[in-house]
Amino acid sequence: MSSQSPPIVMIIGAGIGGLTLAAALDTVGIRSTILEQATRFTRVGAGIQMTPNAVKVLRGIGLDERLREIAYDAQWRTSREWNTAREILRIPMGRVLEERYGAPHLLLHRGDLHQALLSRVRSDSIRLATRVIDVQAGGGGVRLVLADGTIEEADVVVAADGVHSTTREALFEMTPAAYSGTIAYRSVFPSSLLSRPLTDPKSKWRGPDRQISIYYVGHGDEVYFTTRVPYPEPVRESFSLEADLEELRAAFAGFHTEVRDFLAACPKAQKWAIYERDPLPTWLRGPVALLGDAAHPMTPSMAQGAAMSMEDAAVLARCMAAEPGDIGAALDRYLRTRYDRASAVQMESSRDQWNWTTAGSAVTHAVDSDYVYSYDAWAAPLAAAAAVRR
Repeated sequence: MSSQSPPIVMIIGAGIGGLTLAAALDTVGIRSTILEQATRFTRVGAGIQMTPNAVKVLRGIGLDERLREIAYDAQWRTSREWNTAREILRIPMGRVLEERYGAPHLLLHRGDLHQALLSRVRSDSIRLATRVIDVQAGGGGVRLVLADGTIEEADVVVAADGVHSTTREALFEMTPAAYSGTIAYRSVFPSSLLSRPLTDPKSKWRGPDRQISIYYVGHGDEVYFTTRVPYPEPVRESFSLEADLEELRAAFAGFHTEVRDFLAACPKAQKWAIYERDPLPTWLRGPVALLGDAAHPMTPSMAQGAAMSMEDAAVLARCMAAEPGDIGAALDRYLRTRYDRASAVQMESSRDQWNWTTAGSAVTHAVDSDYVYSYDAWAAPLAAAAAVRR
């Protein structure tokens, strides 16, 4: 690629990370094409938390106000004793968090976030029903083999194709996935089904060996919950396995009646096996880069999976804008800027102890709330270009 010709940029996957990247690239004047295997987009998924660091990314692509319109702005969150409902910890959210970190902490349906991101991406840049089955990286660019036999070529490919990334499997040294011995039941359903309003807009109930988080999403007309429950027998890693409601309710039979009544109102749920992975040695292979869950898949305990992919997207767009004639330098800067932070959050998420304290004080190790929420991917210093082992 010469400095005079724009790069051919292809993004694999039109999820949260891929759409954020396309919008971020457009913001800095770089066009891209997204290859997405789905034939259409539907409102699927779960609740999602847009923490202040994620909201700052969305602000940079013009979605701050749209997000506020479609999300729930909880004013506090609590942790409660699992069987008595005694309040252990209350943390202010709303205006308090926004004043501290420069952006709010918002709760919404993942499908609504996806629709908002779609509104910031040119419709002609997304190719649906396009499944990539192989990625071949060479010195002169990248060849993509599609399921229909078509070959596409690009100057740079960014794989935002999720935890089961085809690109990662084809080009990168894999780190094994270790079953955590736990599963997450989760569901979004109408709040009108509840027998009474939630005591707290956002709460976590943590028992001796299991927990459940519950919160409103959107305009409060829906509620979301997610759990972490021991499940010794390994389960296939999938976000769409149907859960047995009786099994779910039995898992929380000893919890306070507020939790039991909440689960009694749930009409259906999914069962998601939680797997843990160590950080990859690198996210780069020639002119191919990994982004989001393809690069650093993490457990849900910190609610940072989507946020980290969005940070990746903003930083990568900035690096490509800063190195318009040198893809290699741009990708090196992206890796060096993002790797340590994303890896630290990935490992902390696997610990499943983040932000838990009975005294209300912040955790003392490096990956605390300030470290996570203060970050602004549009303003953070970019690493200088340097040689990176690939």
